[in-house]
Amino acid sequence: MSQFRALLASVPSVAQSAILAQRSSPTAQQLKLEKLRSEIFQTSFNPTSARTGAKYLRARLRGPSMINYYPAQLSIRRVNGVIKSMYHEALRKDKFTPPPIYLEDTKELQRLEDVAALKARGKGKPAKATTKGMLHTRPNLFGKNDVYTNSISSC
Repeated sequence: MSQFRALLASVPSVAQSAILAQRSSPTAQQLKLEKLRSEIFQTSFNPTSARTGAKYLRARLRGPSMINYYPAQLSIRRVNGVIKSMYHEALRKDKFTPPPIYLEDTKELQRLEDVAALKARGKGKPAKATTKGMLHTRPNLFGKNDVYTNSISSC
């Protein structure tokens, strides 16, 4: 490499650029050889060195290993669902199956009590719109002749 630099230092600058251009740009024969090589070894032919994202597409997917890292959450709702499905399966086979015993989800019961208490105080979730017209209406908080409501209705 040092011999090449010494050669470049001794040559004028126009010639330097010609030598570098000749050395860096592949000839037609080199391109044909590259293309043939890529067909034989089944690799991608990319003479312009464009970014293809092949590195990321070749990489192994991360999702399945992330899912397997955390164990499945065991919830009372899921256990009750399994009990219910087992009960229905047993009913199909035998009509005299005793009713199942479900687990009690204390957190869910507490949440339902809290929602009921909020509704009793008028702080609960508003009712869902049953018609299309109810979707875009707002309650009139300022009265009929208020400037704010008149300006909205005139728009």
